[in-house]
Parts: sequence; structure tokens; C-alpha cells
Amino acid sequence: NKLLVYADWGFPELWVEVPNAYSPSRPRGRRPGLTIYLLESGVYRESGVSRALPGLGAAEAHRVLNDSLSPEETTALAERVGLELGRREGTGPDDDPLLRKQRAEARAEERASANAATARTVLRGRGFQIPGGFPADLPPADRARLAALAPEVVAAAAIAADDPADFLRRLRDSSAAAPEAEAQPRD
Repeated sequence: NKLLVYADWGFPELWVEVPNAYSPSRPRGRRPGLTIYLLESGVYRESGVSRALPGLGAAEAHRVLNDSLSPEETTALAERVGLELGRREGTGPDDDPLLRKQRAEARAEERASANAATARTVLRGRGFQIPGGFPADLPPADRARLAALAPEVVAAAAIAADDPADFLRRLRDSSAAAPEAEAQPRD
């Protein structure tokens, strides 16, 4: 009769979980599984999918609650449901400050790596020895410059450089001459 009480209170969705692990208090005949109830016109109806977590089925939710999913499956499920919730609410990952920061850092790292590859290719093509760790062995400020500058600026600095040290000087001069490039990195 608990469903009647919850219906009176107006809970829009209820989950009743019977865990896989045996419990002496489990009533006979109750089999492991999850049942989702949706409140419709003041009465609960069984549903195979959640309304609160769109795209999440009862069987899948049961597997999550009983740790039956692999980490990859759990991640895929969380991503799928999260994206659907975002679509429903009109939000996305960049609306979360932490995710926005992490995504911006990842994009900056990708730009730095791409620009470093360009510089490496040009400098090696010109006969210069480039350390194997380049650009990882660069100071953080120089890596930030690689991320902030347009690829054509990095390529031009590598083409004009007298040696790798001169390339870094030109890189620093380029970013000093164009502070707006650092303020608004390109995607």
C-alpha cells in the first residue's frame, strides 16, 4: 500500500529495487530486478523506462545498482543519459564550470601539440636537432604560447628562426606583439 501513499504525495516516479544479493528479509517469490512506476492521473503505472532519467531502462538501472556494468558501460550510460537530460533542459557540458574549464584546457593542449608538431617538422626539415621531448620539455609559458598562437604564426617563426632557441624567442615576440591571441585562443 506504499504506492498509494506515494501517489497521494505526488511523487512523479518511483523505483522499487530487489537486489541481486540474497537477503533474509526478501519476501518469497520476489525476484531480483527493478520496477519503475510512473504517476499518471494519480495512479502509478509500471514502465520499462525512466521519465526522470531519459533513456534509462529498468533492466539497465538494475544492473547499475547491482554493480553489473563495466566501467566503460557505466561511462557510456552516464554520457547518454546526461546528454539527453541536457537536450531536455537546453544545457550542455560547457554550462558546468568544471567541465568548461577542463574542456578549454584540453583544447589548449591539442592546439599546443598541433603547433609543436608543425614547429618540429619545419625545424627538423631545416636541419635542426629538436629534443625528443619537444614540446613537453618546454616551460609552461612557452607551451601556453604554442596554444595561443595561430598555426601560421608558429610556422612563420619556425621558418624564419636561426635555430631552435631563436624559434622560441620569435614565439615569445609573436605572442607579445599579439596579446589578443593569448586572451582568445583559437579552436
